Amino acid sequence: MFIWRVSRGNVLRAGSHMGLDPRAFRADDRVRFAKALGTGSGRTFTIRDADTRQWATLIALRDDCDNSVIDELTPIKQWRELCEESLHLRLRPLVSRGSWAGHEPFADGSSSKPSDAGGSPMNGPIAAITRARVKARYWRRFNSEVPPVSTDLHRNPDLLAAIGIGEYPVGLQGTFSIWRNSAAINAFAYRADAHKHAIDLTSRLDWYAEEMFTRFAVESAEGTLKGVNPLE
Repeated sequence: MFIWRVSRGNVLRAGSHMGLDPRAFRADDRVRFAKALGTGSGRTFTIRDADTRQWATLIALRDDCDNSVIDELTPIKQWRELCEESLHLRLRPLVSRGSWAGHEPFADGSSSKPSDAGGSPMNGPIAAITRARVKARYWRRFNSEVPPVSTDLHRNPDLLAAIGIGEYPVGLQGTFSIWRNSAAINAFAYRADAHKHAIDLTSRLDWYAEEMFTRFAVESAEGTLKGVNPLE
């Protein structure tokens, strides 16, 4: 996972990558799955939430490719030249459920050990991606439920970093977060009142056309996000 920050003068060039990068990744047989993403605070998942100076790239390489291949990919080279700050997180899938655009990009490399998903705590930072395609008729209701969950999320002392991610301004939304350890994310996911309420609504209303939830072990973090390396 890469998070890029650009100067105000490079916002339009950065935005062009949303259209160009997917084509480049599809043409590269070393890439199994990739997404070019806009980002925001994740507090409302509306256009006003967007941070036009910050973008993200999520990449999963094919199993026979070494991680060093990442630095050879054309879009990554171009982003490195364009950005004024970047954070590169190397992630190892632990548990993944659901799909993204019809793919299960992290299911093959993930495990479902209790210590990964909800049993005894894993030591070390854990990253999570929650991504969903919201059914149009539920968008207004869904968005009204986001602020309480977001408030709880950003107040959590064990949250190291969190951003909203999306392929489009509305409808295809998600959150990327980094936690101190598995115990911290489990406590938020299963015991925080606002989040439990949102999970209950999801079950009752079936408001997602598609969803994916993945946890990762954070193996390394190179660079900074707004001047801070979240793992230091």
